[in-house]
Amino acid sequence: MPDVIEGKGFAFDLAGMTVGLLEKKEMVLGHKIRAGDVIIGAHSSGIHSNGYSLARQALLTKYSILDKVRGVGIIGNALLKPTTIYTKPVLEINKRCTIHGLAHITGGSFTKLLRLKNIGYRIDSLPRLPPIMGLVEEQGVDLAEMYKTFNMGVGFCVIAATDQATRIRQIFKKHGIQSQEIGRIVSERGVFVNSKKIA
Repeated sequence: MPDVIEGKGFAFDLAGMTVGLLEKKEMVLGHKIRAGDVIIGAHSSGIHSNGYSLARQALLTKYSILDKVRGVGIIGNALLKPTTIYTKPVLEINKRCTIHGLAHITGGSFTKLLRLKNIGYRIDSLPRLPPIMGLVEEQGVDLAEMYKTFNMGVGFCVIAATDQATRIRQIFKKHGIQSQEIGRIVSERGVFVNSKKIA
């Protein structure tokens, strides 16, 4: 984020981290992921921590952060909408379901799935595009770049066998988070969104 960290006449950097302790047998590292598994996507509340440099570049050449756009609201408010926190439902899912992979969809978007296992991730049923991301796309950002950068309405992915899908979705719903099956694991390696390979 060079436009933030090294701006004109100022410099800004802030980093934070969390450290935890986990028994080895409790780790979900992705090695159990196999073709046929379902990908459950938990809906995002907005941009989260995805692609702010690209969003600013696309939007702030045309709009001010105080501008109001139909369907989006005030640009600045839409950009700063608080990130959905998935900790409680995911901990419960991990306890009550058999899961094969977990991925927080932040910077790098769906390309991060390949960190779990080098297999195929076919995504073909995403939720409706959040208005702020639709506005970014309207400014001329290529759709493939959108899928590589933004969460496109999905903030967290849970990968599991198909017989676990209903219970996983019920737990998200219990915690007030919408979710849906967004795709499946396939044998062909890479990340495919609407049949187009993005990684």
